[in-house]
Amino acid sequence: MDIILTARQLEKVIIQFSHAEKEAELIVVRDLIEELPRMAMKYGVSLIDAEDINDKVIRVKLEKRFW
Repeated sequence: MDIILTARQLEKVIIQFSHAEKEAELIVVRDLIEELPRMAMKYGVSLIDAEDINDKVIRVKLEKRFW
């Protein structure tokens, strides 16, 4: 299931992810891709892959750095 997130929603998901999962895949609005590494690092998460879906969104894979 694909879910498209806003910046605020993305940060909330990263916070929840940092407490639970080891790896996740998200679809992010292209405009947020520059903010994603900063958000991820803030919560101990690494961006391990990114794939263009279309001109508006990108699929990203995240991995928890410490588990």
